[in-house]
Amino acid sequence: MQTLITGPLLVALLVAQSATPTFRPEWSVILSERPLRSGQFWCSRSGPALRDYWRPDPEIIRELEVALAPALQRALDHASDRRWNPPAIDEFYRQYIGIRAGSRRAVYINGFHRSYLTITADSRPESAGMWRTRAVNVCDGGTMFFGADYDPATRTIGNIEFNVRGVPSYPNPQNRNRQSTIGNRQSSIGN
Repeated sequence: MQTLITGPLLVALLVAQSATPTFRPEWSVILSERPLRSGQFWCSRSGPALRDYWRPDPEIIRELEVALAPALQRALDHASDRRWNPPAIDEFYRQYIGIRAGSRRAVYINGFHRSYLTITADSRPESAGMWRTRAVNVCDGGTMFFGADYDPATRTIGNIEFNVRGVPSYPNPQNRNRQSTIGNRQSSIGN
């Protein structure tokens, strides 16, 4: 026997489904080992030092994106920079980097707005496709760039951190040894 859903219940289901933020799968990549140049570190946000790696499988990435979508939407909605409307989450490219500390595994998420690739393609066309092999590391940029942690054991997104605005255009050495979070716990991943 089939159940036909009509009326207010159907409308409520459609509204809930359309309100759920989603990502474009083709705008993501699992980066291989050494996504940053040797000695390089995150410029205008804290993030893990990238020393020991593992390669997350596509199923982990699917689970990660289910958790990331609403978490990123909440973070954007509460971002302190309210001079303009926050970008939509379906406008972000994502790079996934499997990091390890001892037996603990996490996925570092490096996100950037599509406008970065438009600007890059206009100014340095030869570099436009490098996001698929190298971590995008931009100083400044506010809510157009973010980093976050995902713990596959608990299926939770940790701290989502946007780039700061107005920082110098050179790497910030204070970010070199900051701790990354997994869920709500401090972690030694990457340190």
